Amino acid sequence: MNRFALPIKAYTYGWGYGTALIPMPGTASVLLSLPSNGSRCPWCVVDLNTGATVRGTAMPGDLRAAVFASDAEDPRPWVLATYGLGRLELEPRPRITDVTRKGIGKYQAELFDVGHGLLGISHRMSKSLLLVSASDGSRVKRLAMPGAHLAVPLPNGHMRFLGLHHGGACDVDVSAAKVVRRYQVPHGTDARLAGDRIVALVGERREVRPVRAGETPVPGAPIVMLAGPDDGTDPDLGFWVDTDEIVVLDADTMEVRRRVPAPPSAVRVLGEDSTGRIVVGTNRGFALLSPDSLHVVTAYQRPYEITAAVSCPGTDMVAVLVDDPEDRALYTLRW
Repeated sequence: MNRFALPIKAYTYGWGYGTALIPMPGTASVLLSLPSNGSRCPWCVVDLNTGATVRGTAMPGDLRAAVFASDAEDPRPWVLATYGLGRLELEPRPRITDVTRKGIGKYQAELFDVGHGLLGISHRMSKSLLLVSASDGSRVKRLAMPGAHLAVPLPNGHMRFLGLHHGGACDVDVSAAKVVRRYQVPHGTDARLAGDRIVALVGERREVRPVRAGETPVPGAPIVMLAGPDDGTDPDLGFWVDTDEIVVLDADTMEVRRRVPAPPSAVRVLGEDSTGRIVVGTNRGFALLSPDSLHVVTAYQRPYEITAAVSCPGTDMVAVLVDDPEDRALYTLRW
């Protein structure tokens, strides 16, 4: 295990809920935002082999997702943060430029390259997908569908979006900006594509009542606190999903192939290691699951809760952010 100190000011709060760790393609580095109290966050790229850190500026809030463009005309990656969308630049100095806030909405969490010169923006608890231009981030159209957190290209050129929070999936003809097919799937919290199957964390819905600042909660009712007034940008929660199972969905038919108990406190499906074992993040560590039976092969746990984790492609390694007030650092765990 390696520990890399991060350039965090002592007086700042911790990371926000949903903060992301994102691998930089073709490198051994990850991108992350640093804790901040404002709408413009510092951020950095950390080399996971050496700990070398490059710090940048002007991220529009906590980092949530990124798309690494293949457009030869403008290869700069897109990044999505809590208050907007922008372009990542490392030269001549590390910064986020061309920030778009209007029409994006606050607290979005998922960003997809959907082809046809478009990006998809969503939140897994929302009821829509926003299509924006991949050239300038301008708004194109909003589609009514379950908030997505996984997008899978289909052979016919359509995109399939999985929205476990609302128990649904949709096939979208992106060129026509139209939903062409809908599916019912189990309710859940996270999923990853592994070959011809989708591995998902699922469970039972639990009704909640969103309560905003200044409102009085109903006595005895499960609630979720929202930070600000209702400005039309907060996700429509309605219910929470307590995950206790892992299911394998057929990526073609969306039918359930297998169900097994989830590791205790499982929160994310991080990916696969070099042998095909499924890597599942828990609230204090991670577990490796057999690729066939999905039974736990080994597990690792830390004494403090983990804010974010990522399984680094091409390596048997997980990087995690720890938000213990006495130890805000980036750790790498190898096997």
